Amino acid sequence: MNLLGQSESCEGLCQERVPRVTVVQIGSRRNYAVPIALAQAGALERLFTDWYAGKDLFTRLATWASRRVPSKVLARAAARTVPEIPVEKVVHFPGFAVAYKWKKYWAARRRESPRAYIWGGQRFGKAVRDYGIPPCDAVFCFSSAAKEIFESPVASNTVRILDQGIPPLAYDDRLVREQEAAYPEWAEPRPAQVGVEEYTERQRQEWASSDIILCPSRFCWQALAAEKAPLEKVRILPFGITSRFFTGHLPRERNRHFTILFAANSPVRKGLPDLVRAIELLNSRTIRVIVAGDISSLRTEAVSRTRRVAEVLGCVTRPKMVDLYRQADLFVFPTVSDIFPAVILEAMAAGIPVITTPNCGSGEIIREGVDGFIVPIRSPEKLAEKIEYLVTHRDICVDMGRNAYERAKEYTINHYRERLLSLLREELHRRHQI
Repeated sequence: MNLLGQSESCEGLCQERVPRVTVVQIGSRRNYAVPIALAQAGALERLFTDWYAGKDLFTRLATWASRRVPSKVLARAAARTVPEIPVEKVVHFPGFAVAYKWKKYWAARRRESPRAYIWGGQRFGKAVRDYGIPPCDAVFCFSSAAKEIFESPVASNTVRILDQGIPPLAYDDRLVREQEAAYPEWAEPRPAQVGVEEYTERQRQEWASSDIILCPSRFCWQALAAEKAPLEKVRILPFGITSRFFTGHLPRERNRHFTILFAANSPVRKGLPDLVRAIELLNSRTIRVIVAGDISSLRTEAVSRTRRVAEVLGCVTRPKMVDLYRQADLFVFPTVSDIFPAVILEAMAAGIPVITTPNCGSGEIIREGVDGFIVPIRSPEKLAEKIEYLVTHRDICVDMGRNAYERAKEYTINHYRERLLSLLREELHRRHQI
């Protein structure tokens, strides 16, 4: 069943008017890809978010402090802004942002993170409703922060679009637990989280109250099917990335070492143990590995083992990621559960091939042997084999990087915008025919 075709076939319908869309999102969510796409089309009515740098005195002071205090938290807060979105279109709630961060921190210590997410979605939704959703054609919300918005009287008269850009929690939880059980020496198995079923039920309620459920990949569609989501509402709409990541056309100096990049904040889930084991198996002096992202969840010995084969940078900002892609010859992402990680598209846009797994939604974009490779989950031997092939065939690796760059051009913000607007126009057209 070609679900992507359902959205692509809509292109050209009802082109006479640009729909007005209100976006409601906590966090930067794919570096604000959705509001950027809509703003570029003149379709963004309003962006409601928790924190937006430079919007008011409070956030300007935080940005000022980030330039003087070496704090990763402040640096990430200062990066919460993009020039493509007119600041007058943004409404934010910085007090909620601070409270929610603390709520998540303490909930994680008590093994109640799902309940913190529920609390955040409820409080944020109430804040947006109290402020007032402007008249518009559609309201675009993200999973876990949509229920209160969709149930508001204003939103009920619009097209309610739910972005299911994260896995259904129960489905994802099963896969991650299997991974943790396979690598007990890497991290403490997570104790059972309190509130998983409550959170999953909240997701089901959001599915029921939405008009359209967007998922970015067939892997996501399979996860929704497994959790009994209303598949008649589901449309596959791959994400798009902004132009800042498209550096693959620029001249690149060949590195003395073959440089591999891994980037993730959940290292066990995203397959770091497989990469480390693969590098250990290769035992090559010509390979350099860079690991970006939070590794605080790893055991001390696992951190030491990683540092023996890789440069560990910790969390990095999005602008810094652009530089890291430019340094790399290969991006490796052997994840066990990812609906559609933008890092894969970003790496391809930088002109480097990718090795990932079937459990990665954006891995569906990769053409085997053309712009990357797909290896089974938890298979360091297969991963080592593919890495060794590219290390010993540098010219082929460069050609695959060029192919990856061309492939990434099919998944830009512009493509995403046109597919999204076409889908929305089709739904508005259908409603007017009823």
